[in-house]
Amino acid sequence: LSTGTGTGGILTITPSARQITINSEFIPAASKAGSFLGLKVGDSITVAGATGGNNGTFTIAAISADAGTITVDPSTPLLGGPETVTTAATLSSTRVVGAPLIFTASGQLASPTSTTVNLTWSDGATNAFTLDLSKMSQLNGAFTLFNFSQDGLSASNLRNVSFDFAGHVIGNFEDGSSRKIYKIPLAAFGNPNGLEARNGNTFAETPSSGTKRSVFADVSGIATLLPNAVELSNVDLASQFTLMIQVQQAYNSSATVFKTVDEMTIVARDLKA
Repeated sequence: LSTGTGTGGILTITPSARQITINSEFIPAASKAGSFLGLKVGDSITVAGATGGNNGTFTIAAISADAGTITVDPSTPLLGGPETVTTAATLSSTRVVGAPLIFTASGQLASPTSTTVNLTWSDGATNAFTLDLSKMSQLNGAFTLFNFSQDGLSASNLRNVSFDFAGHVIGNFEDGSSRKIYKIPLAAFGNPNGLEARNGNTFAETPSSGTKRSVFADVSGIATLLPNAVELSNVDLASQFTLMIQVQQAYNSSATVFKTVDEMTIVARDLKA
C-alpha cells in the first residue's frame, strides 16, 4: 500500500471494532474495494493525520473479502474515538503494492498498460519480465460473448518423443503440436581410453579419464548425432562365425559320445542275456 493523501471522507476508523475502512476518495479513480489488496495478516500499517487520536502503527489481524477494510490486532489497538477523517491524512505500510488498474467507462484499461514481474527461485536466482496488460478489459455487470479468438494451445498429453541432429528431444503431443523439451549433452573426457567399460556398452568416469566436460554436438564438433539410424555392429563377424562353428563341433562330438555309450550299453545288456 503506497502512502496516500486526500480530503473529505477518505478514512473511517472504528476503534470498538478495531477496523479501518478506506473510502472511495482515498485512491483517486478507484473504489475502496481492493485498496488493501496485497497486504496480509501480520503486516503493519501506519495512520497519520487523523484527529481522533487514532494515529500510530498497527498490526493487521484480518482483511475483509473485498480488501476494503482491515481489522487491527488487539496487541496494537485503536485507542481513539470513532471518526471519519475529513482533513488531510496519510495511510501507509511497509509493503508496497502496485498502482491499481484504471479502466475507462467503456471497460478498456487506461493505466498501467504493463507491469514488471520479479521472480526469485529456490536456488537464489532471479528473473524479471514485463507483463503486457494493454489488451485487458473489464465490464461491470452481465455481458454476452459474441466472438473470441485464441492465440495459445490447450492442455495436451505427450504422445511420443523424437530427436534431431542437434540433440534436442522433441515432444510430440496429441493435439498435433511439437516442441523441444530437452537437449542432450555429450560428455567429453581428456583421456577417453581411461574410461571404465561396463555392461550394456556403457562407460564410467575414472581418475585416469579425467573429469567430464559437458558439450553439445551441434556446437562442439566432437561428435555427430544420427537420429533414426540403426547403429552399426562393432562385432567381428569372422571371429563370431568361427566361435559358432567350434561350439557346433563340440556339440556334435558330445552327442556322438553319448550315442556311442548308449549303443555300448545296449550291446552289454544283450550279451548278459
